[in-house]
Amino acid sequence: MHNEEVTADLKRSFDQWHEYDSVRETYAKKHGISRSLIDVLAILQSVPEECTQKFLIEHTLLPKQTINSMVTSLSKQGMINLTESTTDRRRKNIQLTPTGKVYAQEIVDPIVKAEYQTMAQMPAAERQQMITSLDRYIQAFAQRVNAI
Repeated sequence: MHNEEVTADLKRSFDQWHEYDSVRETYAKKHGISRSLIDVLAILQSVPEECTQKFLIEHTLLPKQTINSMVTSLSKQGMINLTESTTDRRRKNIQLTPTGKVYAQEIVDPIVKAEYQTMAQMPAAERQQMITSLDRYIQAFAQRVNAI
Protein backbone atom coordinates (compact mmCIF):
# COMPACT_ATOMS: atom_id res chain seq x y z
CA MET A 1 0.00 0.00 0.00
CA HIS A 2 2.72 2.50 0.98
CA ASN A 3 6.03 2.82 -0.80
CA GLU A 4 8.73 2.67 1.91
CA GLU A 5 10.99 5.03 -0.03
CA VAL A 6 8.27 7.69 -0.28
CA THR A 7 7.44 7.25 3.41
CA ALA A 8 11.13 7.68 4.30
CA ASP A 9 11.41 10.78 2.09
CA LEU A 10 8.32 12.28 3.69
CA LYS A 11 9.71 11.65 7.16
CA ARG A 12 13.06 13.16 6.20
CA SER A 13 11.38 16.29 4.81
CA PHE A 14 9.42 16.70 8.08
CA ASP A 15 12.62 16.17 10.06
CA GLN A 16 14.35 18.85 8.00
CA TRP A 17 11.53 21.34 8.59
CA HIS A 18 11.65 20.60 12.33
CA GLU A 19 15.44 21.08 12.30
CA TYR A 20 14.97 24.48 10.66
CA ASP A 21 12.36 25.43 13.28
CA SER A 22 14.68 24.17 16.02
CA VAL A 23 17.48 26.47 14.84
CA ARG A 24 15.10 29.45 14.98
CA GLU A 25 13.76 28.33 18.38
CA THR A 26 17.29 27.99 19.78
CA TYR A 27 18.14 31.49 18.56
CA ALA A 28 15.00 32.90 20.17
CA LYS A 29 15.66 31.16 23.50
CA LYS A 30 19.22 32.46 23.46
CA HIS A 31 17.67 35.95 23.45
CA GLY A 32 15.04 35.09 26.06
CA ILE A 33 12.08 35.36 23.72
CA SER A 34 9.83 33.10 21.66
CA ARG A 35 10.28 32.26 17.98
CA SER A 36 6.81 33.72 17.48
CA LEU A 37 7.96 37.08 18.80
CA ILE A 38 10.77 37.12 16.24
CA ASP A 39 8.18 36.58 13.51
CA VAL A 40 5.99 39.39 14.83
CA LEU A 41 8.90 41.80 15.18
CA ALA A 42 10.06 40.99 11.64
CA ILE A 43 6.62 41.84 10.29
CA LEU A 44 6.41 45.05 12.32
CA GLN A 45 9.78 46.10 10.87
CA SER A 46 8.63 45.70 7.30
CA VAL A 47 4.93 46.57 7.06
CA PRO A 48 3.33 49.89 6.21
CA GLU A 49 1.39 51.93 8.76
CA GLU A 50 -1.73 49.77 8.57
CA CYS A 51 -0.57 46.78 10.61
CA THR A 52 -3.30 45.36 12.81
CA GLN A 53 -3.61 42.30 15.01
CA LYS A 54 -5.63 40.72 12.21
CA PHE A 55 -2.74 41.33 9.80
CA LEU A 56 -0.29 39.73 12.25
CA ILE A 57 -2.58 36.71 12.72
CA GLU A 58 -2.88 36.22 8.96
CA HIS A 59 0.86 36.55 8.32
CA THR A 60 2.18 34.54 11.25
CA LEU A 61 -0.62 31.95 11.46
CA LEU A 62 -0.49 32.38 15.23
CA PRO A 63 -3.64 32.18 17.35
CA LYS A 64 -5.52 35.39 18.04
CA GLN A 65 -4.87 35.10 21.80
CA THR A 66 -1.12 34.70 21.25
CA ILE A 67 -0.98 37.83 19.09
CA ASN A 68 -3.15 39.73 21.57
CA SER A 69 -0.83 38.76 24.44
CA MET A 70 2.25 39.79 22.48
CA VAL A 71 0.74 43.13 21.48
CA THR A 72 -0.30 43.83 25.08
CA SER A 73 3.16 42.92 26.38
CA LEU A 74 5.01 44.93 23.72
CA SER A 75 2.76 47.92 24.40
CA LYS A 76 3.42 47.76 28.16
CA GLN A 77 7.18 47.58 27.46
CA GLY A 78 7.00 50.69 25.26
CA MET A 79 8.03 48.74 22.16
CA ILE A 80 4.93 49.55 20.12
CA ASN A 81 2.34 52.27 19.75
CA LEU A 82 -1.31 51.52 19.12
CA THR A 83 -3.19 54.10 17.08
CA GLU A 84 -6.66 54.18 15.60
CA SER A 85 -6.89 52.71 12.11
CA THR A 86 -7.76 55.16 9.35
CA THR A 87 -9.79 52.48 7.57
CA ASP A 88 -11.63 50.88 10.51
CA ARG A 89 -12.07 52.69 13.82
CA ARG A 90 -12.56 49.38 15.64
CA ARG A 91 -9.02 48.32 14.82
CA LYS A 92 -5.73 49.60 16.13
CA ASN A 93 -2.62 50.06 14.04
CA ILE A 94 0.52 48.65 15.56
CA GLN A 95 3.81 50.44 15.00
CA LEU A 96 7.21 50.00 16.55
CA THR A 97 8.36 52.86 18.76
CA PRO A 98 11.96 54.09 18.38
CA THR A 99 12.86 51.77 21.28
CA GLY A 100 10.99 48.93 19.59
CA LYS A 101 12.81 49.57 16.30
CA VAL A 102 16.19 49.30 18.02
CA TYR A 103 15.11 46.13 19.84
CA ALA A 104 13.75 44.57 16.63
CA GLN A 105 16.97 45.42 14.78
CA GLU A 106 19.05 43.79 17.52
CA ILE A 107 16.93 40.62 17.52
CA VAL A 108 15.60 40.22 13.98
CA ASP A 109 18.37 41.59 11.78
CA PRO A 110 21.04 39.01 12.76
CA ILE A 111 18.82 36.00 12.02
CA VAL A 112 17.55 37.54 8.78
CA LYS A 113 21.17 38.20 7.80
CA ALA A 114 22.09 34.58 8.61
CA GLU A 115 19.20 33.31 6.46
CA TYR A 116 20.20 35.63 3.62
CA GLN A 117 23.85 34.56 3.80
CA THR A 118 22.85 30.90 3.87
CA MET A 119 20.68 31.30 0.78
CA ALA A 120 23.31 33.43 -0.97
CA GLN A 121 25.99 30.77 -0.52
CA MET A 122 23.90 28.25 -2.43
CA PRO A 123 24.35 28.18 -6.21
CA ALA A 124 21.45 29.90 -7.97
CA ALA A 125 20.40 26.66 -9.67
CA GLU A 126 20.12 24.87 -6.31
CA ARG A 127 18.10 27.74 -4.82
CA GLN A 128 15.69 27.69 -7.74
CA GLN A 129 15.41 23.90 -7.62
CA MET A 130 14.62 24.02 -3.89
CA ILE A 131 12.03 26.76 -4.32
CA THR A 132 10.41 25.16 -7.37
CA SER A 133 10.24 21.75 -5.69
CA LEU A 134 8.69 23.16 -2.55
CA ASP A 135 6.17 25.18 -4.60
CA ARG A 136 5.13 22.06 -6.53
CA TYR A 137 4.84 20.02 -3.34
CA ILE A 138 2.71 22.65 -1.56
CA GLN A 139 0.40 23.12 -4.56
CA ALA A 140 -0.12 19.36 -5.00
CA PHE A 141 -0.62 18.86 -1.27
CA ALA A 142 -3.16 21.70 -1.09
CA GLN A 143 -5.13 20.21 -4.00
CA ARG A 144 -5.27 16.81 -2.30
CA VAL A 145 -6.24 18.25 1.08
CA ASN A 146 -8.92 20.46 -0.50
CA ALA A 147 -10.37 17.39 -2.20
CA ILE A 148 -10.82 15.59 1.14
